[in-house]
Amino acid sequence: MNADLEFLCGEVGGLTLAVPLERILGIVEPGPLTPIPFSGPGHEGLVAALGRIVPQFALGRLLGVEQRGDRGVLFIIADDEGAMAARFDHFGLLISARGDEITAPEEAATTLTPRRLLHAGVELPILAVERLTRAAWPETSRPVPPVPEPDSRPGAAVKA
Repeated sequence: MNADLEFLCGEVGGLTLAVPLERILGIVEPGPLTPIPFSGPGHEGLVAALGRIVPQFALGRLLGVEQRGDRGVLFIIADDEGAMAARFDHFGLLISARGDEITAPEEAATTLTPRRLLHAGVELPILAVERLTRAAWPETSRPVPPVPEPDSRPGAAVKA
């Protein structure tokens, strides 16, 4: 696989990440945010961006790094479930890489950055967009308990 792949780099808490360009719908400044009670650790709330309402995530919290303030820029990213806004401190270079410049270190297999890309002698982690929703809402990846069946007798309680 030697085709060129494009990435937009963004920084969060001093960590530079490469985001696959094909997944980025746009970049916007953060707007008014509607918090959602009892949401996941990285979930900041809902935000209007690019004509839609999307969940906004503090990427720094999900990656375990300190983000700079609460502003920055929002990468509006298409994931397997729809779209989301990931808050970065700022964005940077647009880079191209050949498929053979991308590696998948074994120690990163279960993280949000399971692949790396070598660019100008620097190894950059690639954000696994498809893992963001599971990281922000870990309870959504748990099995759903079965629904108890109602007893068909009149006035009977639900069987657990």
